[in-house]
Amino acid sequence: MARPQKPKIFQMDTEISTTERKVGAYTIEHLSSGAVYHGSTVHLYRRVIEHQKDLRSGNHANQGLQELYTSGGELELRFFPTATDKEALLKEQSLIDQTPKDKLLNLSFNTANTMAGLWDNPEVRATFSESRKGNT
Repeated sequence: MARPQKPKIFQMDTEISTTERKVGAYTIEHLSSGAVYHGSTVHLYRRVIEHQKDLRSGNHANQGLQELYTSGGELELRFFPTATDKEALLKEQSLIDQTPKDKLLNLSFNTANTMAGLWDNPEVRATFSESRKGNT
């Protein structure tokens, strides 16, 4: 008996392979609110699976993205391929810089120091810790 398929979390603008490494930046947009999260990766498939697992389990490290996912509405993932991981970080920074701050879900506005200063915030530490429970 086949297991039922889980619903897709993301509408995607690109096909992704389980084996092909796709390097680049990406945007996850909550379509009804226009709120966006920008990231970068050296393996798009793995990163998408991580986001999906965390969102489905209610343990995404980004509480704003988790709350929007939980409240409903569609999420769209757009991918911006790059040649290197450094270019991916630069593209992610460009996307962050172009996004109005009231629509930005990223916890940090600087990709060079993504977690800089955040560990001093007890709420961020608690959210991150909670999102990683059971991953050992």
